[in-house]
Amino acid sequence: MKIGLICEGITDYIVLENLLCNYLTIDDEDIKQLQPLLDETDKKQANFGGWEHVLVYLQSTDFVNAVENHDYLIVQIDTDVCEHKNFGVSPISLADSNQAQFYELIKQRLISQTNQRYSNNFEKYAQKIIFCICIHSLECWLLIHYQTTQTKQEKITGCENALNNTLNKQNLAYKKDYAHYNKLSQKIKPKDIELMAKHSFSFGQFLRQIQLLKIIMVGD
Repeated sequence: MKIGLICEGITDYIVLENLLCNYLTIDDEDIKQLQPLLDETDKKQANFGGWEHVLVYLQSTDFVNAVENHDYLIVQIDTDVCEHKNFGVSPISLADSNQAQFYELIKQRLISQTNQRYSNNFEKYAQKIIFCICIHSLECWLLIHYQTTQTKQEKITGCENALNNTLNKQNLAYKKDYAHYNKLSQKIKPKDIELMAKHSFSFGQFLRQIQLLKIIMVGD
């Protein structure tokens, strides 16, 4: 199986790679980072990342080539700057009252981006595309995992600072780089992943798609 990852950054990439490998029981060789590129020598980002480059990639010929040459593509994006004019999803406050509706607005924005240069592009490849929409950042997902059982409560804003504080209380180091995010996510077990989904709406949406993929893999 060949899975391609389109992410905002390499910290997002390594977390998703670890979660996918652990949950689907696959090797990291089955996963390829497409955007941004990763320098395998020093594990640093080799080109520009961020949400704007995710959107640019989705309307490019690189996306078409990638979706044709992989079994599945996972598209990850944070929603913390969705009100920016180039993102164009508003209001962000909708997520406070109705995450399902907010999630759907973000999803439709990504779909429209894939169809911007090539009409019906998404419809053509929909079965191969998995959305990984993080409300409002992937750190919110990690935060859920590292909270104690008694304190698990979904948080969608200020998650990076909250994650840092939570880790400090557990005498764990935090730094936003490949090595630290790899360490934070590489031992998250399938049962932990399913527990995270119960406490995070957006992670639950992502996991449901991965569970369908797992069923397909078993059938094959």
